[in-house]
Amino acid sequence: MPNPHFFLQFRNEHVKTFNASRIRSYYNLPCVEECRYEELKGDDKNFPCNEIEEELGACWYPQEGSKRYILRGDMNATARIWLILVGSNIKPSKYLTKISRKTTLLLYLLMTN
Repeated sequence: MPNPHFFLQFRNEHVKTFNASRIRSYYNLPCVEECRYEELKGDDKNFPCNEIEEELGACWYPQEGSKRYILRGDMNATARIWLILVGSNIKPSKYLTKISRKTTLLLYLLMTN
């Protein structure tokens, strides 16, 4: 009998459900206990601007200030693929032309952790 925590019954068929631990075990990914997102999202002093530019292959607009963003068209292919996941599942957004600072940070942390 399947574990009821991981399966749903739909029309007398068992349907697998997804959660973080199932995805992690399926892909044999390490468990990351510490997420730096909450720590860094409001921290102007330690915000990894240069690291994000390097990883995503794009520059910030404008160069200074807290309302900075990155253009999707300037990002490398890998970052754009990750952005599809973030923009449709994790942090839904209608428009993904100008990527906000918080979304960019989340994207960077997912790509590098």
